[in-house]
Amino acid sequence: MATVARKRRSLEVFRPTRLERTRPAVTVKPAVKFKRLAKIALRCTELAGGLLVLGILFYIALTHPYFQVKKLDITGNSHLKTSRIESAVGFLLYRNIFTCDIDGAAAALMRNPWIKSVAVKLVVPDSVRVVIRERKPVAVVESKGRLFLVDNNGYLLEQVNSRESYLKVSVSEEKMETGDQVERTGIEKAVKFASLFANDKLFSDPVVSVHLVGSERIVAETADGIRIVLGLEEKVWKTKFLEYLTVRKILSERGNSFMTIDLSFNGQAVMTPGTGHNGIFKEGGGNGQAG
Repeated sequence: MATVARKRRSLEVFRPTRLERTRPAVTVKPAVKFKRLAKIALRCTELAGGLLVLGILFYIALTHPYFQVKKLDITGNSHLKTSRIESAVGFLLYRNIFTCDIDGAAAALMRNPWIKSVAVKLVVPDSVRVVIRERKPVAVVESKGRLFLVDNNGYLLEQVNSRESYLKVSVSEEKMETGDQVERTGIEKAVKFASLFANDKLFSDPVVSVHLVGSERIVAETADGIRIVLGLEEKVWKTKFLEYLTVRKILSERGNSFMTIDLSFNGQAVMTPGTGHNGIFKEGGGNGQAG
C-alpha cells in the first residue's frame, strides 16, 4: 500500500506559486502637485467667470429696454381692421420679447370667428409679427329672422342687417350666435347649386336664396321670384338645370308663367302657375305640368 501511495504522489504535477508584483512607490514632488492644483483652480475660475458673464447677459436680455416689444407687424387681414387686431394683442407691447406670451396672443386672436389661422412670431430685438389668415364669407345664413355671414365650413362670422350681394341660405337651427357652426354639407350644396345659374345666358336670372328642406330637397329662388325644387343628388343637377331652362324658354315663348318648378321627380317637371315677384311673366296660362 505504501508503494501505491508513493506512485500517486509522484504523478502529481507541481505548480509553482506566483509571486505578487509590487509597484514601486512614486513620490510626487511638491512643485508638480502645486502646478496640477493651479491648473484645476484656473479652469474652475474660467468656468465660473463664463457662467457669470452668461448670467449678466441673460439679466440684460430680460431687463434692458432694448429688448422690449415696440412694434406689432400685422399682415394677412382684409376684413378685420388692423386696430382691432392690435387691441386684441396689445398686451404684448413693452413686454420683454423673450418672455412675452405669444401663445396667449394667438389664443386671443383665434377667438375671433373671422380668423381661420394665425401665427405669432418674435422678431428680435423689439418686434412681434402677426400673420392672419381670414375666413371668406360665401353666403348669408337666415335663422329666426336674423342674418349671419357664413364661410364654406359653416362658421357664422358676424351678424348683418341685409343680404347684400351674398346668397341667402335658410337653415333650421333654432338659436344661433356669431362663432357657431352650422351643418357644413348644406352650405356647400347651396353654394354649388347656386353657382350653376352663373351659366344662365337665356334669362340671366341668378339664384338669390336657397332653403334646405331636411335631407331630401333643396328649394332655390331666383332674382325674378321663380322657385326651383330639386333633390339633393348632385350628379343630376346639371341635367335638371338644363331641363329648367328648356321648360322656362318654352313657356315664355307661349306667354305662360309659373311660380314654382319642381324638378325632383324623374323625367317630369311639375309647375305651379303664377307670376314672379318682379312681374316679369304674364299672368295666367299654363297647365301646371311639362315634360
